Amino acid sequence: CVGQSVIGSGVEAEDYPAMSIMTLSLPGATLVPCVVDGEETADHAIQELAKKSCTTILMFADPFTSDMESLLAKIHTYIPQVPVLGGLASSHEGNSGIGLFLDDAVHRRGAVLIGLRDVSIHTIVAQGAEPIGRPMTITECDSNIIKKLGSRPALHVLRETIQELDETTRRRAINNLLVGLVMDEYKHEHGRGDFLIRNILGGDEETGAIAISANVHAGQSLQYQFRDSVAADADLQEHLEKCSEKIRQNETVLGSILCSCNGRGKGLFGQPNHDVQSLMDVIGSKPTAGFFCNGEIGPVSEKNFIHGFTASIAIFTQ
Repeated sequence: CVGQSVIGSGVEAEDYPAMSIMTLSLPGATLVPCVVDGEETADHAIQELAKKSCTTILMFADPFTSDMESLLAKIHTYIPQVPVLGGLASSHEGNSGIGLFLDDAVHRRGAVLIGLRDVSIHTIVAQGAEPIGRPMTITECDSNIIKKLGSRPALHVLRETIQELDETTRRRAINNLLVGLVMDEYKHEHGRGDFLIRNILGGDEETGAIAISANVHAGQSLQYQFRDSVAADADLQEHLEKCSEKIRQNETVLGSILCSCNGRGKGLFGQPNHDVQSLMDVIGSKPTAGFFCNGEIGPVSEKNFIHGFTASIAIFTQ
């Protein structure tokens, strides 16, 4: 697909035109390509992926015409626990510059998917956030409006959480606040990777309610978070270290796909090639391809979501 900037082995090409192409030899693997353009084609594609017993899906989509939440929900319904990784195409020219490619065809809308079977893939979704305060239970809410946390106004809880931070952390957090929705309520402790990170859209001084970019339900746990370059770097390094430990000694890394938010890169880290170089520090000189996205796709606690400011990574091994 088209990317506002593209990523290659060790390089994030943010300042000049580039193409990123990766070839892999995957003997014995099954690849199932699909094009989705509307509900009917989505149903057909998902049925085909399920019939071929695909264990991973790569997805690249047009952000202007694809209903990603609906598509991911369909995939979860018919083939649950199959990780979906990829991103939404991006362009300096808005929707007029978007293109998706499959074989010899260019698609100006919808999504292209490739289901894979008999290919080992390790997934990383680094959302770049750091928890502050402690998890609290949502006790009153309406759709995406959180009225009370632990029976107290959510905005009041947020203010207390900020006030309890040390001065250095408070300065880092104050303009970068987020919420993290706990994905596994049965875990005793929650850290990075246990939350679905979502934006705070606003607050109501009179009622103490906050609005976030996700629907919630009473009984769900939430913890306030913040994101900056230090938190994003620490989060990515922690995920890469855990993934490195999972890759068994008898596995050979073949290559990787890196889908990074167009809000990351030099604009966030102040230096070029941050995400891809961090990845290659772990996998070595293996080929990498990817791009800067209008939204990233990846699993959190075995369910797939659209993310922002995230690095979504698929590492192929044999």
